[in-house]
Amino acid sequence: MVKLEKIVSDLASEDRRLRIDAAKKLGDIRDEKAIKPLIGSLKDIDPDVRLAASDSLFKIGSVTVDYLIKALDEDNNNLLLRVIELLGEIGDKRGINPLINFLDEKNNVFIRIAAVKSLAAFDDSRIIDPLISILTDKRYMLRIAAVDAL
Repeated sequence: MVKLEKIVSDLASEDRRLRIDAAKKLGDIRDEKAIKPLIGSLKDIDPDVRLAASDSLFKIGSVTVDYLIKALDEDNNNLLLRVIELLGEIGDKRGINPLINFLDEKNNVFIRIAAVKSLAAFDDSRIIDPLISILTDKRYMLRIAAVDAL
């Protein structure tokens, strides 16, 4: 059996196919030790590597949520968008408050839209007032996303 450390090291390979394969294998293994390296791969220059890492994090499931929440502190829009989407896809309620924080006006409109869409996945009363407040935003795309979410 291939060692976890070897697969994780393949995430840093110059060969994009090797990085994609490593990300996929880590999702199949579903070991918590793979979470941080997979989150790091969400910043990869290659969109196929980012997609494979994202799919693997989703496969690993709820155990990734605390790590994903910590990754929300990163200053990388590709990473933020995917982490926000994953929190909605996984659907663990620990993600609600961090997602609500991304509705703030200071955030990039695409980040805000992603947060709105992810919040729509939750059946929880905490999301209603924050989404209603978006209905008066000057950006129509954001208002449309809020209406769909509600």
